[in-house]
Amino acid sequence: TVPRTLREQVYECCRSGGVKIIADEVYDLLYFESDNRVPSYAAIDAANARDTVFSLGSLTKILAPGLRVGWIRASEALLKPIIDSALAYSGGGMNHYVQGQLRAVISSGDLSTYVDRLRLKYKTQATAMVQALDEHFVPLGCEFQPPSGGYFVWVRLPAGVSCDDLQQACKKMDGTTVLFMPGTKFSLSSGVHSDRIRLSFVRYEEAAIQQGMSLLGSALSSLVGK
Repeated sequence: TVPRTLREQVYECCRSGGVKIIADEVYDLLYFESDNRVPSYAAIDAANARDTVFSLGSLTKILAPGLRVGWIRASEALLKPIIDSALAYSGGGMNHYVQGQLRAVISSGDLSTYVDRLRLKYKTQATAMVQALDEHFVPLGCEFQPPSGGYFVWVRLPAGVSCDDLQQACKKMDGTTVLFMPGTKFSLSSGVHSDRIRLSFVRYEEAAIQQGMSLLGSALSSLVGK
């Protein structure tokens, strides 16, 4: 999660320079604790009564992956050109049937109840991953920030170890498959973030997370000699 201070600095820089922010905030509702929730770019924009942010949300992340339905949160002035566009006005590609079903789910309160359950479940699974990182990765020189919500944990690998090195070490493990997202996938420049990996804690239960992290830690250990 981008810290609040940095988020506000980015917002102010864009606002003062007349630059619009398209914020991918699809995990914004999956916070673990409401009292330390970092405000979204949309919330910052609304609090300042400005027209700077297009905030993108998705029911794919909080209800079902196959729905492929989302929303845009922005000021009325920013939304008007979208609403008045031919695509939105004619409704030619907006998935009418699914949207109708989702309206009922939202209006009934069932979506809010389900998201509350997801927060609790994902918090438990995130805790399991954090514990496994402390046990298997931190002693090897890794660094990470415990997540406050969402799907993922970002890990900085020890000096001299790249995400490519770790992938190769995982491939050499007999009878197991351990996958992660290398940091280089998140940059257009070659080699940037090669010392980082992204791990997801939402797909598996705690026991599977512990097992997977133990295996990944063993692969990493083979590279750092500890």
